[in-house]
Amino acid sequence: MDQDLNIKLPAHYAPAIAVGFQGPENSFSLVEIGRPLPVVNVPQLGGDPLTGTADASGTVGPFLAQPAKAISIELSGEWAGSVRLLRSSDGGDTLSPLKAAGADWAVFNDNGVEQAWFETERDIGFYLQINLTSGTVSYRVSQ
Repeated sequence: MDQDLNIKLPAHYAPAIAVGFQGPENSFSLVEIGRPLPVVNVPQLGGDPLTGTADASGTVGPFLAQPAKAISIELSGEWAGSVRLLRSSDGGDTLSPLKAAGADWAVFNDNGVEQAWFETERDIGFYLQINLTSGTVSYRVSQ
């Protein structure tokens, strides 16, 4: 410790303060250069959900995903056809179908909720390709 610290008036003392955390065996562990205060990354909330209803075929989106979070799809209503999740890394110019081991992935033909994808990159948009043969589908894409 530096012994040449100057204490200024009006006080002729300096209070001793120690910062610590719960260490091994529930003991007090001082924060030092070699033993920093433990921290945890707080996950970000997902972006605004993409919600709506469709009574005709078309593509809706984007849902802007946060990295390192699962993407959930919720479908409801009286409808027939298919709804497919598409991914874009270029602002929607290119919409790519999701695949798993070469097979189609995230293609839905019925109501329900499913975690359909886990995104790892930033600035990725997701779209729903809706192909209806009848009825109206309500959709929600969220994290």
